[in-house]
Amino acid sequence: MTLVEYHCEITMSTTLLPARHLIELPSHPSAASTARRRVIASLLEWGCPRDGEVHYMLGVIVSELVTNAVTHAGRQTPRILVTVRLDDRAVRIGIRDNHADRLQRRAPSLCATDGRGTVIVEALLDEYGGRLSTEMHDDGKTIWAEVPSRLFACR
Repeated sequence: MTLVEYHCEITMSTTLLPARHLIELPSHPSAASTARRRVIASLLEWGCPRDGEVHYMLGVIVSELVTNAVTHAGRQTPRILVTVRLDDRAVRIGIRDNHADRLQRRAPSLCATDGRGTVIVEALLDEYGGRLSTEMHDDGKTIWAEVPSRLFACR
């Protein structure tokens, strides 16, 4: 059994919003479930109520984006950085890796067992009024998923 380590940095102002957590994870298949749990824990720490549907949606998005980073950038990215930001407009989740290619949408065959993650993420974000964007860096990229904060009713 592999023990997955994570590092979490909490940055909060004297007012509740904006708030930010940074979660550093090894590029390992178990990173997706760890990231999902830590993102939901961040929201709960910030006073967001438990909402099964919204938390499930966000968990799927985080899992898919972290899995993409591990699968496609894993050899170039020993550690993945997950950023969780909350302000009065949105909850933003950023997944940073060291791979310079933009997120690619592909049409998998009907028999394929993978390749649908980005389509699923975009469909969920469309349904909830969110958006997906890419921020390029000299040493890689950050994929940002943004969901309106009104869905979370945080205090």
